[in-house]
Amino acid sequence: MSKKKKHPCQPIACSLQTCLARYQYRVEKCEDVIDRLVECCIQEESMRGPCDGFKDQVKEGMENKSSG
Repeated sequence: MSKKKKHPCQPIACSLQTCLARYQYRVEKCEDVIDRLVECCIQEESMRGPCDGFKDQVKEGMENKSSG
């Protein structure tokens, strides 16, 4: 039986969940973690798994990456 490979950005997504819980889901307190997650998703060129909620930011970042 093969083990399913974790998404490379999953650890950052877990850090985001921890941050949000710590700060009663005040997004502004976790913007640095969100930025790291989006950057990871852009680097991985992924819009699945933990990147799914950030599709617009990832798509924009991927477009900027390819044009610049």
